[in-house]
Amino acid sequence: MKYFLSIVLLASLAFSYPYPFAAEQCTSTVCLIENGCQCSSMDSPIEKEQTPQFVTLAFNDAVTNAIYETYLNPLLVGRTNADGTQIGATFYVPHEYTDYERVNNLYNNNFEIAVHSISKNPLTSYWQEASEDLLFDEFNGQRIVVSQFANIPIDDIIGARTPNLAINGDTTFSAYKRSGIEYDNSWSALSTDRYFPYTLDFKSQQPCQIGVCPTESFPGMWVLPMISQVDSNSHQCNALAGCSINAESPDDVKNWLLEQFERHYSSERSPITFNVNSAFFEISEFNYPGFEAFLDELKNFNDVFVVSHKEVRDWSANPVPLGEYIRTSTDNSASCSPVVCELVKDEERRYMKSCSACPEVYPWVGNPLGEKEPEPTDEPTDEPTDEPTDEPTDEPTDEPTDEPTDEPTDAPTDEPTDTPTDAPTEETTEPQQEFTNKPAVQPINPSVSPVDISSDYSNIKQWLLVIFIK
Repeated sequence: MKYFLSIVLLASLAFSYPYPFAAEQCTSTVCLIENGCQCSSMDSPIEKEQTPQFVTLAFNDAVTNAIYETYLNPLLVGRTNADGTQIGATFYVPHEYTDYERVNNLYNNNFEIAVHSISKNPLTSYWQEASEDLLFDEFNGQRIVVSQFANIPIDDIIGARTPNLAINGDTTFSAYKRSGIEYDNSWSALSTDRYFPYTLDFKSQQPCQIGVCPTESFPGMWVLPMISQVDSNSHQCNALAGCSINAESPDDVKNWLLEQFERHYSSERSPITFNVNSAFFEISEFNYPGFEAFLDELKNFNDVFVVSHKEVRDWSANPVPLGEYIRTSTDNSASCSPVVCELVKDEERRYMKSCSACPEVYPWVGNPLGEKEPEPTDEPTDEPTDEPTDEPTDEPTDEPTDEPTDEPTDAPTDEPTDTPTDAPTEETTEPQQEFTNKPAVQPINPSVSPVDISSDYSNIKQWLLVIFIK
């Protein structure tokens, strides 16, 4: 009887328990901000009039010395908001061609450093077909790369943007979770869908314009929607370099940027992100001075703050009214003893600026520290002293002591010789240290995969059905 009751109890649990990690509809009664939960919504969590207007400048170029000296340093460093604090910005740093001394400079100037993957593979299909393990290697790997070579505390690197904005639903966010990523800025939205930041504890209401929406629950994972701008031809665009601006002067560029800003400021004041690439400043002689003039104009608004995405996330987790909002001061300090590392990637010579000792090989997906693969320890050598340890003689001859004759031809056929061609067949001819733009996909670890857990759950149900039938 006890056995029967136990089976009934297990069956009721198995059939009544929801799909593991499946996201349910979000309501304010179950998703409480004090518990770190926020439903997706286009309404401010507080009264509109008391909502600070946040503006974020986001960059996802490789941080090179030329870009830093020409655009970033003169545009950002020393520029202030109306409250006197220096403006913020977020840099989603990819690996290739990045100067990590300049990343260190940005960090020490109190700008946020986030990640944009190691490879920044240009193929959308790469990101939408990648396994969780591959995405983990891309994003967690880049956190390691930035921390190691820019000498930045890894705990300060908490944001990510997927290249081409090609999020792959649950796979991407599972990889983020494993990587220590706390928020995403890849989920694009139309200019009319001005969502505030929210968490993925429950199902999102935001449509997916690019990529695949997640369906599972990821408690505590924040989404900072990337809301599009509208260019001069009424086309949606999510990067300034992709927006067509009919400009004949810097004022035309400034006025167009102010139009994008007013769309948010005059409605619910959802945060606005301007995705700035160096290409935007180079495609028109009016863009850089027009952008500078736009930032100067924002300084006239006492309720507008140019901040990092981390600051937007932090306010969203604790939304205080305008009169109580005070920017948290940061004073980053990370040392850097710059060295130039001469490395090779795909037969191309690379010069990587680093704040720490040079890696042995070019850091890449699956090998973020650039470590050489160690030589096999059991590899035979040409020296006769490397013969098996169970050889009882001290003589440097190739014949075993139990061989009855003095002729070396009577030695067993499987005994190693002085020639390296008799090395074991499993020995590799060279260390496997080549990393390409198409990194090997590793199998997903079942212990961390929600899909595998759901499969186990299905198996439990089938097992219980068999018991009942019997």
